[in-house]
Amino acid sequence: MAEQYRLTPSLWLTLPSLILYAGLGVYAWRRRHVPAALPFALLCLFAGLWTLGHSFELMATAATAATAATAATSSAAWLFWAQFQITWQLPAVTAIFCFVVQYAGHGRWLTRRVVVLLALPSLVFVLLLLTNNLHHLLWRPPAAPRVADLQPGPVAWLFNVFTFTFTVLNIVILARMILRSPTDRGAATLILVVFLLLRAAHLADFTGYNPFAPVSAAVLSFIPAAVLFALALFRFRILDPIRLARQAVLDQMADGILVLDTAQRVADMNRAAEVMLGAGLDRVRGQPVAGLLPVAMNPSCLMAEKATPLEFTIGAGDTARHTSAQATPLYDGRGRLHGRLLLLRDVTEQRRTEAQLLAQQRALATLQERERLARELHDSAGQILAYVSLQAEAIGKHVRDGDMVAAAAQLAQLADAARGAHVDVRESILSLKTATAENQPFAAVLGRYLDTYAARYDVHIDLAVADGLDDPFAPETSVQVLRVVQEALTNARKHGEARHVGVTVGRENGGARLVVADDGHGFDAAAVGEGHYGLAIMRERMAQVGGRLAIESRPGAGTRVVLDAPLRDKTGKTSTDKTSEVSEDL
Repeated sequence: MAEQYRLTPSLWLTLPSLILYAGLGVYAWRRRHVPAALPFALLCLFAGLWTLGHSFELMATAATAATAATAATSSAAWLFWAQFQITWQLPAVTAIFCFVVQYAGHGRWLTRRVVVLLALPSLVFVLLLLTNNLHHLLWRPPAAPRVADLQPGPVAWLFNVFTFTFTVLNIVILARMILRSPTDRGAATLILVVFLLLRAAHLADFTGYNPFAPVSAAVLSFIPAAVLFALALFRFRILDPIRLARQAVLDQMADGILVLDTAQRVADMNRAAEVMLGAGLDRVRGQPVAGLLPVAMNPSCLMAEKATPLEFTIGAGDTARHTSAQATPLYDGRGRLHGRLLLLRDVTEQRRTEAQLLAQQRALATLQERERLARELHDSAGQILAYVSLQAEAIGKHVRDGDMVAAAAQLAQLADAARGAHVDVRESILSLKTATAENQPFAAVLGRYLDTYAARYDVHIDLAVADGLDDPFAPETSVQVLRVVQEALTNARKHGEARHVGVTVGRENGGARLVVADDGHGFDAAAVGEGHYGLAIMRERMAQVGGRLAIESRPGAGTRVVLDAPLRDKTGKTSTDKTSEVSEDL
């Protein structure tokens, strides 16, 4: 028996690989919970058996070539081991296919039924192999002890087609993964190259251009392939369940995720982002994000060191979607910038809800203010009517007594009172017409009211608004601030006889400050005190919205009314969502 085999230096290439396959196979079997680990373990088993058969084939070939006396027995031994090693080639091809499928994240395809169907060709191949001497369907006996000299039989081409089909499918799956998954592109490319080298090694064996002869190039090619597959699985954890779960979560997120490289080009995105942009990853990969999103027109959003949220609109009309965008730099462990992550969140429904809530707040604030003004008008009108009634009775008495001089004097007083009442009523009506609107910020509302007031009462009014304060207040605060401004203007005209008024809106101590300054007569603010009815109402209005009011005045120096009110909560709402304005019919 020993004379059938002879040691050869080629074994130094094949025998160490058996130890490698055994170690990797056991390691993978113990970690078979990792996706693709089980087909990899089977691949190591089939590759090891293939290499074992090839090692004995090499020793039998060496014995046949060394002595003619044992040529017959050595040839028989060679043929046995040649058949043995071929037995495991088709199962190895099947194991590689299962590995690639699970590697690409399609393990759900490998159901029990599919696995059985994939195993059937290998079982049939083995059965035909064992009985080949009876029918020679796979190959006819060779003239020389070399696998390359095996003459294919009439059925062998079917299994070649089977192998070729697996080859094409593997290439398609890996290529698709390379194109659609930039995060795994490098590893997938490496696996594809290794797979192509495996096929090239087989081709080298059967064409006779094998630089490693007599050792099979296909057998040798499995050594780096197994090492690289193992590194992909267990070192870099390409198929780590945690990583796969993280990818699944990203694809199921309602928020859009875009991964940008350092040149602000799209490298990857999840399914939600594809829906928001109306384009798939294959279409936008490598394109500058500036051409895809309006937010990218603002470099501060993408270039800032800290996350910078912005809002923009995708689409127009009824199909418009309000989107919040937030960019975050991506650094490695050494602090080097590798790109940015852009989070896109559809806030359309949120903005609609906020708009509805704000509309309700406006309506409520307007109703409450109109009720308050109606009560004030009723009280003032009631007083005037009572005065008119008393004056009329007095004038009637004077007429009956024939005292026409006294009657004329009281008529003059009654006329002055009526004129004053008319002016007060007109101002009250002007105030009542001040209502909330949907498309005007506070500054526009205030400006329109001041223009109307100046034209009606021949008072010159200047308005100055600081940048960013076009709409500084919540709706209820805007209403109260407008009422205080109206009262301040009335006092400036009626009591101060002012001809020029300056209104400024600025920032102070984290809030907004509005100042109404006139050039009227002024008064002694200390003498008037806190109990003055008009001033008390103004202070009450500001207190209701968390603000405060101060009066600065002295005789001959005009009056300054200072309003401090809190700024509106900055939640990303635009100025068009929350505003107040004076009605168009003023």
